[in-house]
Amino acid sequence: MISKQTILKSIIAVVTVIILVYLLKYPINYPAKNPVRTVKEIPSEDRVKAKPLRYFFSIKVRYQGPQAIAFRQGKLVVAYKGMNIIDIYSPDGEYEGSFSAAPGIRVNPVAVSNDRSGGLYLCDMANRVVLFFDKENKFHYPFPPRKITPSGIDFIHAPGDVFVNKANVFVIDVGDSSVKVFTEAGEFLMFIRDWGKTGEKFLHPSAVMQCTDGRILVADTLRKKVAVFNCAGKFAYFFDDPKGETLEQPEAMTIDSGGNIHVLDTVKEKVFVYDNYGRYLFAYGSSGSRAYQMRMPVDIVADPNGKHIFIADTKNQQIDVWSY
Repeated sequence: MISKQTILKSIIAVVTVIILVYLLKYPINYPAKNPVRTVKEIPSEDRVKAKPLRYFFSIKVRYQGPQAIAFRQGKLVVAYKGMNIIDIYSPDGEYEGSFSAAPGIRVNPVAVSNDRSGGLYLCDMANRVVLFFDKENKFHYPFPPRKITPSGIDFIHAPGDVFVNKANVFVIDVGDSSVKVFTEAGEFLMFIRDWGKTGEKFLHPSAVMQCTDGRILVADTLRKKVAVFNCAGKFAYFFDDPKGETLEQPEAMTIDSGGNIHVLDTVKEKVFVYDNYGRYLFAYGSSGSRAYQMRMPVDIVADPNGKHIFIADTKNQQIDVWSY
């Protein structure tokens, strides 16, 4: 006769095997480094020291309304409002050629980003699609490439921003006020649509970015906030408010070589800089038409080395370059 102790050991062994199999099949998404602490709970000694930037020079672009920029293969890519022409410039401002985003079709490129292989993702708000081009500038397909229905949670209604980090593609969907995450192959991974704690949903998400440690940053122009989420999409905290003022319309973000995050405010026409945890450091830029000033800046990107910051200065028809 089998003893009760033997039966109990057998049950424990079976349960252990089931748990191990489940964890192998569905691994736990551990939060990114320090994702759930508030900004105030982060030790002050962890603050990144940074010095203010200085205005360097401006690139006078060929057309009016530069509104989407990115660095791809060491070159600056510039897309214009309501135009299907994408220009390519060297980092020092030399024009090196162009290609058509969609020949014969009116497009409105509002955001661009690149992947590891040199592929280019372009958010076309006019046609409400994300267009994908290979490193030779050849158009391949709307992203994601597989057919999906408007009722699906992975359907992109109106793309407002795109960010590619390693193998993942983050898309701001202004149509349903969410962030949708895909693999580079177009497989849907998850979506983020609220702050989590109180159930407050995004009103108008405008920019998305992922830090090297996995934290996901989302700017919302109507809530006038930048929120931090862990790599699994769980809300953690908001960025600090700038000293003496608040964000008015955070439109775009980039990260420099020191890990500092630059948030472009279109209404205030300046850039607010935060450390890696979202604590306010300083601001730069001002409103106007002089060489070091901006009029309706709408996009921002750091060069591959993170030493220079490029800003799409729409009304002044130029790309402003700032440097450490």
